[in-house]
Amino acid sequence: CTLSRDGLLLFSPETSDGQICFFRSAQKSFYALHRLLWIYFAQVLGEKGGCFLHAAALANGQKGALFFGDSGAGKSTIAGLCPECQVLSDDGPIFFEHNGEYMIYPSPYQQIDSLKGLNKEIIQMSATVKNLYFLVKDRQPFLKEVLKKDAFSTILNRHIHFFTFLSERAKTTLFDLFFRVCDIIPTYNLHFTKEPGIWGVISGKPNP
Repeated sequence: CTLSRDGLLLFSPETSDGQICFFRSAQKSFYALHRLLWIYFAQVLGEKGGCFLHAAALANGQKGALFFGDSGAGKSTIAGLCPECQVLSDDGPIFFEHNGEYMIYPSPYQQIDSLKGLNKEIIQMSATVKNLYFLVKDRQPFLKEVLKKDAFSTILNRHIHFFTFLSERAKTTLFDLFFRVCDIIPTYNLHFTKEPGIWGVISGKPNP
């Protein structure tokens, strides 16, 4: 049971059935519907071992990268600075473990071109996550490695959408998932500017 400002979500972890109830004062509130639907989908994903991440997801071919950041940290900026890549989402990609690989997928929750609808080709895309980055605005671009325990703590506490609303089983599943992820996938602080060429820093090549 999840109480929002304008409504209530009832969810069954065993069946993934859900029901949304609105308060009378919220009968015309699109925000209430949007938020409660997002929480519902987060619950369903969480029970299956996946989640929405507060990150930008970029794919260069089949290789993917996640760029974590709070609101205003530069997720959409980074997405715009990497023309070599396909932006799967700049605010809420789906993260899932599939056949032993850690995958990212598009989701409806994004800021870039949100009013233009989703490109059908993007909907069918996915990529294997090869690197994780925490965004840091700076005067010059460079990478700095992040300790595994720090990466794990930061993702769990700040970058899983609606983590506090999930069932205990879903929370435990995601806890174990990201413990493995942070142990295996290289993680960095990405210090960046708004100048083009950031992908060269990420891939270890000099800026053009």
